Amino acid sequence: MTEEEQLQVAQYTSEKTYKKGELIYSKGDICTHLLFVVSGYGRSYALDMNGREFTWNLNFNDQDSQFRNLFIFDYSSFLAQEPSELYVEAITDMKVIRMSNKKMNTLYAKNPKYREGGRLMAENAFRSMQKRTFLLLTMTAEARYEQMLREQPQLLQKFQQYYIASYLGITPQSLSRLRSSSGI
Repeated sequence: MTEEEQLQVAQYTSEKTYKKGELIYSKGDICTHLLFVVSGYGRSYALDMNGREFTWNLNFNDQDSQFRNLFIFDYSSFLAQEPSELYVEAITDMKVIRMSNKKMNTLYAKNPKYREGGRLMAENAFRSMQKRTFLLLTMTAEARYEQMLREQPQLLQKFQQYYIASYLGITPQSLSRLRSSSGI
C-alpha cells in the first residue's frame, strides 16, 4: 500500500487495550470488529457440552507470528454479523487495532485494492482454518504435537501448557507425556 492508502486505512481504525483475563467477546456476542494484535497474547476458544475448553486459536504479534496468529476475532461471526460460537480472551494485557465490519465495507467500496486485500485475508483465514480442522479430525495427538513443533515451536515458550494442550485437543497430562517422550 502507498503511504496515502495506509493513512486512509488508519482513519477507519482505532486502538484499544484489554487487560489480562478480559473477555473481548463471549459466545452469543456478535463480533463487530476485526482485531489486529499489536502486542500481548490472546486466544479464541469454545466450550463443549461438559464445559471443557477447546482453544481454537492462539494469537500474538512478534517475529515468530504467522498470519493465523495476527488477528483475534470470530471471522464467521464478523462476516455474517451473527452470534459467535467462540469466546475471545486476552491472556496477557493486549493492545489491538480495531476496524468495524461497517467501516471495513465502506473502505472496500472506496478502492478495489482494499477489496483485494480483504479477499487475500479471507483466503488465508480459510486455508488456515481448513488445515486446523483436518489436523484435529485426522491426526493422532502425537502427530498434531509433532506438526506444531515443526510449524510453530515458539508456542511452547509463549503459552502455558494448559493452552497448548487445549489447542492440540488433548489433556495437559497427555501433552506432558508427549513432551517427555520427545525430549522437550
